[in-house]
Amino acid sequence: MTDITLWIVLSMFVLGVVVGIYGVSIGSGGGFLTAPLLIIFFDFDYNLAAGTSLITVALSSISGSIAYLRLGYVYLRGALLFSIVAIPGTILGVFGLRLASADFFQFAYGILLGLLGLYVFINSGKTRHNLNNDTKPKNKLIAKLSFASHSALVQTSDRGSYKFTYNELLATMTNGVIGFISGFLGIGGGPIRTPALVYLFGFPIYVAIATSLLSQIGIATIGSIIHIWEGNVDLSSGLILGLGMIVGAQIAVKLSRVLGELVIMRLLALSSLAISVRLIISGINPL
Repeated sequence: MTDITLWIVLSMFVLGVVVGIYGVSIGSGGGFLTAPLLIIFFDFDYNLAAGTSLITVALSSISGSIAYLRLGYVYLRGALLFSIVAIPGTILGVFGLRLASADFFQFAYGILLGLLGLYVFINSGKTRHNLNNDTKPKNKLIAKLSFASHSALVQTSDRGSYKFTYNELLATMTNGVIGFISGFLGIGGGPIRTPALVYLFGFPIYVAIATSLLSQIGIATIGSIIHIWEGNVDLSSGLILGLGMIVGAQIAVKLSRVLGELVIMRLLALSSLAISVRLIISGINPL
């Protein structure tokens, strides 16, 4: 990685603010942007980028979650279940970094983000959720599964109430897999969790964003501790970026309340696609 200078400090702080705004607006701590950007612009190796990124995810998620809790957007039962199940997967993902090469890390990350970005972009117009109406999963296969079905009600302070029914067992199991991806790639899981909750399980998009942020605090914190133990964290860079992301997260919560659902999902899709292309190229032709 590059030496810390005043220019690097300012660059990282500004990057943290921008990533915090963007990431938290779409239900992510921003780690899916931070890790590859640390590799591309600050010459971090993949282990150090993953670990440092996860610390920033924890900080931005805490900041954003506090704001969303005040507004009543968080589905607390889901956030708790998703977090508990994802933690073991996160631990396995962190140790899985020992078995992966830098080229594989960038290539795999790029493919994952690319596929996700394409899916979200194509389906971004199918996220509307009517207030006060009970909504079921949009995925026809999951909608037909009646076992472990759970109905939820989220009462917000400014948008009224959201009602939705989802398969609680499958949603919780999915978050276990997301936990592994979180630990391995140095992300909080939001870029995958948010669209999964929306498209697979019928969560209203604003509830999915807020719930995703709260559920990844525990995942990111435990993953960060393990990464520190493994020596995969640059604490000074993580704290500089994290401070910027805390500021950005507060801005993001205010911004997300005025952004339309279509805009939010397309922002997620476009960022995923752009970084995907860069990482795939780097993985195939390492610099």
